[in-house]
Amino acid sequence: MTETKDIQSRFKVSLIEFLRPGHSWPYPYTIEQAFQVLRWMTATGAEYRADTRWGDQGVFEVLSMKPSCRGFSGVYPITSLADLQHRFHYAILSKSENPIVEKWRRDHDILPDGKATILYPVHRDWGVREPFKNQAEFEKALAELLEPPKDQKLQMAVALNSVHGKETATYHDVQIKIRPSGFAFMLRYGDVGRNEFGSRWDEVIASTRGNETFIETAVRAYTNYHGLVFRTIPRGGLDLDDMWGSYDTATKKFVNAQLAKMTEDKEATLEDAAPAFR
Repeated sequence: MTETKDIQSRFKVSLIEFLRPGHSWPYPYTIEQAFQVLRWMTATGAEYRADTRWGDQGVFEVLSMKPSCRGFSGVYPITSLADLQHRFHYAILSKSENPIVEKWRRDHDILPDGKATILYPVHRDWGVREPFKNQAEFEKALAELLEPPKDQKLQMAVALNSVHGKETATYHDVQIKIRPSGFAFMLRYGDVGRNEFGSRWDEVIASTRGNETFIETAVRAYTNYHGLVFRTIPRGGLDLDDMWGSYDTATKKFVNAQLAKMTEDKEATLEDAAPAFR
């Protein structure tokens, strides 16, 4: 990746900083850097798996805070910034029944005094992307995005299930899946409230494109989230290309018809730019 005045293609970290408590975590690093470090751990840990008496086990279970479990094909999604912080404690400090995890830690210096060079892009000098003004605003907004709604019956403005329609448009939450290739923001919904028993679905509302930064993906996720859930549509429309990949033609037409009606509806919120994080 070619570096720019705003983006650097790599950065160095001391892992002890991700273990320190305090409200300023992960200072001196940014939340964007923390996500990219966990992505690096996911990528380096992918091949560290070994058979046990009860099934295969490895680094994914540790990064998911389930070190005694077996058979994970990936890392559990991040549900909050507190959850993100806890993942580092498990990655670096937790005990594991499987020696393969200790080998991973030794091989990649994933230790309390370990250091690493991360080859993923981040913004320079605590920089951010519009509509953010600074990192503090971005972190607050990201925390709010991941927080489940107080209204357990909150109905999405756009139904995403073409078979069941509005009957399955109860909003649950947004979670962030971390893969070696990047990040996927998963919007989850169902036919009942988040904490009730019923059917549930999830859709990728934004995922990493090429070498873009975590913040760039997050901005797209938030804009799409506000449009699909609260009918706040930027004048240029929503960028749902990351979601369309898993959709059949009928479902895509179903969603687009609702979006078209919203932009024509006088009650819909039509903004000149993407909504700022609140």
